[in-house]
Amino acid sequence: MKKIMFMIQIVVMCTLGLQAQTHTTASIENDLYVNYGPFVSGSTGDGKGNLVLFGDGSNGSGWQSSIKWSGLDGFSSSTGTGTRINAEITIDNVGSYGKADMVFKTKGTGDDGLPTEKMRILQNGNVGIGTTQPAVALEINKDVNGTTGAYLINPNTGSNSRTVILLGGDFTGGDYGYLAHYAGGYAPTWGNYSLPNSTLLTGNDLGGLNIIAGNAQGKLVFGTGSSERMRITSTGNVGVGTTAPDAKLTVKGKIHAEEVKVDLSVPAPDYVFKEDYDLRTLEETQQYIKEYGHLPNIPSAEEMERDGLKLGLMNMKLLEKIEELMLYTIHQEAKLVQQKKINQNLEARLLKLEQLITNYETKPTEE
Repeated sequence: MKKIMFMIQIVVMCTLGLQAQTHTTASIENDLYVNYGPFVSGSTGDGKGNLVLFGDGSNGSGWQSSIKWSGLDGFSSSTGTGTRINAEITIDNVGSYGKADMVFKTKGTGDDGLPTEKMRILQNGNVGIGTTQPAVALEINKDVNGTTGAYLINPNTGSNSRTVILLGGDFTGGDYGYLAHYAGGYAPTWGNYSLPNSTLLTGNDLGGLNIIAGNAQGKLVFGTGSSERMRITSTGNVGVGTTAPDAKLTVKGKIHAEEVKVDLSVPAPDYVFKEDYDLRTLEETQQYIKEYGHLPNIPSAEEMERDGLKLGLMNMKLLEKIEELMLYTIHQEAKLVQQKKINQNLEARLLKLEQLITNYETKPTEE
């Protein structure tokens, strides 16, 4: 039995060897044709499923080779050409010591022309899609009346499923930035990379897009045109129109809002209405204004220009003055009521005196 199997192997090898010699022509050297249908050397017949590898040693710039797929007729085995080539991988721009680009070509349905280049890997490793001269590690340049983009999709819903784009230097040391979408539970590592700030993301962040600048000095900068418009510093301060925000939100410019809510860091001035509140008299307030040029407990114009205004604090100070003004008004009203009573009393006495005088003047004189 072993002898029979050995003989069969020898026959098969000899047959393949003869077939390879039959398919080699003088003009196309070192070609390999893998044919899955009827094949006649040099024909353009109905051979289908051909894999063609060219190694043209006669090219003046060095060797060239390609792999071509033909699923229909129209391919010539003697010339290696034909309009029915469906796809091709070619070695291009061959240089010294075997340096070359790798080119990937395809064509669309109903296209009777030759496959066109869709992607290229340069000698330096740069990859270009839609361009023959990628200037960076990956360049996508597609002129199309439609969508051009790069999709990273992970439809898995397992406990560790995530989609991540990592950018930077030493990821294990935190010198990186990344975009991450977590569909399952957050995991602080993937592959060889460990994230020092893994505690930033929790279960509440799942399903959202997380943008992280991982380095301790990392910052996020947003710009339009050639100018920076906004930045988030490593301490979490946000600056709009400024590169050095000194608070959680620093805006150099105008703010247009429908409503602004401010949480108080100082107590509301209801203390003004307490009985032990030391309310200045109007005479004392007048004297203070003459001496300092502004209301008591209100910053001067010079202080406001130098230090700016703390909105919550200033609103409370203004409310304090409004409440003091209300007390002054109440006191004035009390005085007015008292004065009104005095006036009414004086009017009654005056009326009585006038009546007495009138009675006296109209009284008959005794003879």
